[in-house]
Formats: sequence, C-alpha cells, structure tokens
Amino acid sequence: DYLLKPIAFNRFVKPINKAIEHIKLLRASRYESTTQPQVQASVSLPENPVDYFMVKADRRLYKVKFDDLFYIEGQQEYVTFHTRQRNITAFYSLKSLDDMLPQGQFLRIHKSFIVSLAHVEIVDSASVIVAGQPLPIGPSYRDTVSRIFGL
Repeated sequence: DYLLKPIAFNRFVKPINKAIEHIKLLRASRYESTTQPQVQASVSLPENPVDYFMVKADRRLYKVKFDDLFYIEGQQEYVTFHTRQRNITAFYSLKSLDDMLPQGQFLRIHKSFIVSLAHVEIVDSASVIVAGQPLPIGPSYRDTVSRIFGL
C-alpha cells in the first residue's frame, strides 16, 4: 500500500491494520506448534476525529481549525484560507482541498470558492455571504447550493 500527501488519519490507519494482520498471519503460520504470543495491537480511529489541518505557507506551518475557517478562495495555483485569526495564502489546489475537507461541513459554491456551511450568513440565488463577504455562486454549482439550502 502507499500513501499520498496530505494523509488523512483514517487513510493512514488502513495500511497499518493491514500490516498488523499480515504479521499475525506470518507468526501464526511459523509458530503453529508453539505458544508464542500473537500480535494483538491494532490501530483505531481516535474517539475525537481531527478537527484541524496544517497549512504550509511562508516557510511555516499554520494550524487551521475547521471551525475557524470561513472560506477558501482559489487564485490559479494558490489559495487563500480566510480564518478568524488571519488570511493564509499557500500553494494548493481547490480540488485537493475539496477532497480533503470534511464532507457536510464545507461546500464548493464556485470554481474559486469553498465555504464553511457553519459560517454562511445569507444565501440568495446569486451569492452567499460568509463573514460579511459576498461570494458568487457559480452557474454549475447553483443546483447543489439550491438543494442544500432549500432555495
């Protein structure tokens, strides 16, 4: 198995558990007649799922909590994370972030914007207001936004 960055914890757990099961099978086949202890460890998901992600920008790592993130604005190959504390511009693609962010908490509303559903203040047919900032709804995202917000 292999992992690609950024690695979600639940994606990390899967190959670890697979390796542990493989070790159990190897030990069981080698030591069937002996009473060697078997590998009993397994990695499990934490009770509290991770509520943040790390953003690398300006030779620093910023911890961005999902609750503090208002929206993400795409600008060609860079994105700006608009948070409670600061705006962080970094080298990411909106597509990779859209796949990484928790479903049900964030919504892509435009080719250049992903918004936090918790911070949406006003929604109309053409825009969404998040943290006092009006953001356009793209034509290809209009149906999804209408369905989610019941417009």
